[in-house]
Amino acid sequence: MMTLVIIFALSVLMPDNSSASQTNRIVGGTVSIDNAWPWMLGLVENQYSGPLCGAALIHPKWAITAAHCTEAEKGGVVSADYFQVVSGIFDFVHDYQAHMHTIKRIISHPDYDSETIDNDIALLELTSEISGIPPLDIYTGDILNLSGIALGWGRISSNGSFSDQLREVTLPVVPFQTCVGSTHYIVTNNMFCAGYPYGGKDACEGDSGGPFVIYHDHHWQLAGIVSWGEGCAWPGRYGFFTNVPNYYSFISSCVPLQDIIAQEDVNHDSKIDLQDVLIIFNYLVKDYENKY
Repeated sequence: MMTLVIIFALSVLMPDNSSASQTNRIVGGTVSIDNAWPWMLGLVENQYSGPLCGAALIHPKWAITAAHCTEAEKGGVVSADYFQVVSGIFDFVHDYQAHMHTIKRIISHPDYDSETIDNDIALLELTSEISGIPPLDIYTGDILNLSGIALGWGRISSNGSFSDQLREVTLPVVPFQTCVGSTHYIVTNNMFCAGYPYGGKDACEGDSGGPFVIYHDHHWQLAGIVSWGEGCAWPGRYGFFTNVPNYYSFISSCVPLQDIIAQEDVNHDSKIDLQDVLIIFNYLVKDYENKY
């Protein structure tokens, strides 16, 4: 596969109606608590060179990511054996090697459009199950007026270095018409944007395919996938995410979705403990600060 594919997976190319560059992007966030997000995965090349994209485990044998992360230079999907996913990772430098998982097949949404980045969602069927990690639930409600957390190992500034450690940033979902008015690129109902009018916080290059999660019904649920944007944390610009609730039928047609066993087990480590309480408290504090 040619270099352009790697660039595309790290930094989404703009639709053909523009010469500007889009990046998929964590800026203005913080380092996550180790083991706080156990369903968080990294998508890497077989010949490891760092994470290409983020992903999330939604079933012991299935992961979810952005379709553009798996697209070949001339269209179509890259062969599944080109990638692996990495689980149980906090710091990519120190602990990635013991958690590699091969991919059996990649199912991109049949209506994915590489020019508009519409329907930017793909499912990864793993060769074998990942045990010991309860999967992330799929959110099916309305995302308006919500705040969520975006996760990734991407750049920590527009021109900065990639983060070795997993980072997170809390972002409010922006009204749809504000999203449309913030860019001259095509925005569809299959997307939502999140961020702040003054900028400063955003996903960034290398965060593509990673989850945007909300705390709902006493546990974290997947509401979005990092998809595209203009710059990183620029004033007047927002990060765009795949609107996951729109794709429940697509996901469930391929994946035998399972309920979370213990909804109070926030970090899904199969036990309810002080760390769950701290994660919820940290999220609520950030949400309050962002609103007030």
